[in-house]
Amino acid sequence: MNLIDKPRILILEDSLVLREDLMERVKSLLDCVLLQAASSAEAIDHGRIDIALCDIQLESEQATGIDVAEALNQKRHVPIIYITRIQQDSGIEERIMNGGFYTQFLSKPISNAELRLALNSALNQVNKTYKERPSLNSTQPLQGYVLLRNGNGIHNLHIESEIVLLRADGEYTQVYTSTNTKHPIVVSVHLKELIKKISRHSAVIARASRFEAINIRKVTKIEDSKRSLSNFKYLVVSELEEKIKLSSNYKKEFLSRF
Repeated sequence: MNLIDKPRILILEDSLVLREDLMERVKSLLDCVLLQAASSAEAIDHGRIDIALCDIQLESEQATGIDVAEALNQKRHVPIIYITRIQQDSGIEERIMNGGFYTQFLSKPISNAELRLALNSALNQVNKTYKERPSLNSTQPLQGYVLLRNGNGIHNLHIESEIVLLRADGEYTQVYTSTNTKHPIVVSVHLKELIKKISRHSAVIARASRFEAINIRKVTKIEDSKRSLSNFKYLVVSELEEKIKLSSNYKKEFLSRF
């Protein structure tokens, strides 16, 4: 169910032919108000925008679709669908991954099936934002997202609701999510660095041991070890079949978060 009658969707594409093609296809897939822009200045001048499809490379100016996406998300949460034809360099990828807002990628040429999936996913985020709007009017920062990349693609995760557990695996980290706790997302980032990256956007991830960090909002119970001489505690998480051991080295800091 949509919480807004007609989402306002911006299409930022400096090629008139490609822009008109995208507008026609989006209109056929979704009942919406379409807004178009050929430049960053035009994009910012459109007032309220609910979803934005942004071409990353704008040939006619120095500004990019990333600049527009960041500007749109300064005042309100706007899901972004980036459109690109070429593989981006590592600097651009790092900038996008640290953006802290909902992001998807579509590679040209774009099929209608890919476009439909991306729009539906973005619309779900819009509905979620409208549903939570009373809390967003407070002085608290918007809840963040983190973008993770591995061989299977790019994963945009809402930190507080989707990330459950981080587990070190050598130079890699296994990311267990609420949608799939049996098959983690494996990323080539050391656990310490991934915790640091996530902490820029949300403070819910806490170290439980040398090898594991957990979302404190997912912990439903803290149990003492059944061994009489043991000083360990165990964390119970409803989304995990196993209990996570809370190491004595991290216990004080972890418990202070509750």
